[in-house]
Amino acid sequence: MAGRQASDLATTVVLEEVRMNNDIQDFFLCDNCANKNFAIVHNFSLRFHSVNFADRLIYDRLVDEVYQCTKCHKIFSKQEMEEGLRLKRKHREC
Repeated sequence: MAGRQASDLATTVVLEEVRMNNDIQDFFLCDNCANKNFAIVHNFSLRFHSVNFADRLIYDRLVDEVYQCTKCHKIFSKQEMEEGLRLKRKHREC
């Protein structure tokens, strides 16, 4: 296993590489503790708002998904995780 860093203007992504046969598997690592294991955390909520044609409030059910490092408990948004994966793919294409 070898550790590597790739950086972008807004995000620093730590990579872990595992080589098996001819395959290379890179893992997104927590930038705080270098852990590669994350738990998905869901937040459920209701958003209430009014509409012009009714006196009653209507609501939307929202489900937010975040990723929490299992070691240091740092939270990553879905967008941060996807950006990290995009940077890893970009790193391999160079």
